Amino acid sequence: MKKIYKLILCTFMCMSVIFTCSAVISAAPKVAKVKSVKVSSVSASRATLKWKKASGVTGYRIYKYSSKKDKYVYLAKTKKTTYTDSSLSAGKTYKYKVRAYKTKGKKTTYGSYSDAVKAVTEPAKVTGIKTTFLGSSNVKLSWKKAKGASGYEVFIYDSKKKEYISKGTVTKNSCALKKLSSDTKYKVRIAAYHKKDGKVYGTKSSAYSFRTALPDVGGVSLTAVTTSSFTVKWSKVKGADGYQVYRYVDSTGKWKKVKTTSSTSYSLKGLEPGTAYVYRVRAYKKYDSKNNYGGYSEKLNAYTLPNTPTDLGAATDNRVVALYWKANGKATGYEVCRYNVSKGKWETIGKTSDITYTDDTLTRTDSYTYKVRAYVGAEKIYTTEYSAPATIFFESSYEPDSPYGDDLSASGIAGFLYDARENCFYTASDPWQRTIGYNEAFDVFAPGVAISFDTVRIKFDYDDKDWMLQLWKGQYGFVFYGAEIGIYTKPKDRDVDHYDCASDEDRLKMSMDFYNGGVKKFSRPYGSYWWCTGFTPGNVLGAFHKLRVEARITMKDYEMLSAVKRVLDSEEMKNEGVMSSVDGLNIKIIYQ
Repeated sequence: MKKIYKLILCTFMCMSVIFTCSAVISAAPKVAKVKSVKVSSVSASRATLKWKKASGVTGYRIYKYSSKKDKYVYLAKTKKTTYTDSSLSAGKTYKYKVRAYKTKGKKTTYGSYSDAVKAVTEPAKVTGIKTTFLGSSNVKLSWKKAKGASGYEVFIYDSKKKEYISKGTVTKNSCALKKLSSDTKYKVRIAAYHKKDGKVYGTKSSAYSFRTALPDVGGVSLTAVTTSSFTVKWSKVKGADGYQVYRYVDSTGKWKKVKTTSSTSYSLKGLEPGTAYVYRVRAYKKYDSKNNYGGYSEKLNAYTLPNTPTDLGAATDNRVVALYWKANGKATGYEVCRYNVSKGKWETIGKTSDITYTDDTLTRTDSYTYKVRAYVGAEKIYTTEYSAPATIFFESSYEPDSPYGDDLSASGIAGFLYDARENCFYTASDPWQRTIGYNEAFDVFAPGVAISFDTVRIKFDYDDKDWMLQLWKGQYGFVFYGAEIGIYTKPKDRDVDHYDCASDEDRLKMSMDFYNGGVKKFSRPYGSYWWCTGFTPGNVLGAFHKLRVEARITMKDYEMLSAVKRVLDSEEMKNEGVMSSVDGLNIKIIYQ
């Protein structure tokens, strides 16, 4: 009986405990789960969460995912239905959960966690924009890297549409804007973006303004160049207020501004001959007391002309000609020219930086005439004039044997002989004309007997007599043309301007080549003459300028040489088309 009693008592006590616990459990409050959690706004450094209000709760706890702990950790609590996390980094992804809680007395009861929500912060705002000008129509934009950015989009303001228009995207923190208008103001804004969870843009940068450069100065050139001055000129730049001229200074290795001008040229005077300079120019336009500059022009290598070389001389050894001259100042180099008789023109045969030159390309056996001019710079800016010509004659051992020795002493028929090999008529050494002498009236009346020519007279004093050396070239009758060289003398006390033909003792050694249009028609051999002539069939009326006489005449001594050379060096002879040069006692005369 006692056992039954104990069993009933135990059962009753257990039921009492169960009923008591059930009462306690049923008395605990139930906390609702937070719903509709979302990110209502986000920037580069903050994100705001928003959710629906849960009924009967005291507040809400916010949790943020920690990748280090690999779990959601408590962040903050609030009684509102929003929360802003202001400690974020740009361009990052964050995850949050929210759960409600209810406090009764000292006891707090929590609801379930909400579903996770992601907040992707924007990349940072672009700052530090600057420009580098790449000419007048191209600009390079650069800026500081924006934190969290994977790329950038550039916007340029369209004044017609009055809005910013996209110019495209780039992945680097720089870009080039091309085909812009020169000297024009532009505004740009740049927005960074990333693609971590879709393409997310940051806030656009503040507006950045810049003005494109003026066009580069073009057409820079050198004019009015002399040995002591020149002018740098350039093309006008539309809209420019002025120009700045810079010269490169070798000693410092820098450019120095030497002139600001509204003109399109810059002149310098009082410079040293043969001196090199380097210049460049840029344009500018003034805006609000500041200059907007164009790009620099290409560099201009400017030079003053070198002085003309002088004292050109020539020497020969075994048909190789050595030329030498006086430099007269600075020069980069010299151009050596040789007269091509067959073509009737000067030809450049070489260049040298020295004041000597060797010509070993000779093919003829008579004589060669040279001239030299100086130049400076890689562009080879030349002197305005050549040196006086110099002629080299080969020694008599190189002269061909003359087959006409007997003919030169003959009287001929009517004073003329015929050379079948040269196809020309020529005067004998002692024709009947020698007894008549010469005066200028003969030339005046020559057209009356169908003779027309160009002539030049070289008059000089020597050995207490008046001398005249005369050259003719032209048409003789209707079927012959040719040339003459005559030597005449008269006593100083003769009042009449009539000359005697040179006596045997006054004859000079000479030779003559005759050309028509650069083609040699005949040669008269080197010998003793008072009258050296040649006439070949043909008609050249109206074309005497194509005829050329090239004579080698050996003077008796240096006194005669000086007297003749003074006349040949005169302006009158140059105007008559006479060139001359000296080698020893030989004078080379070219008459064209």
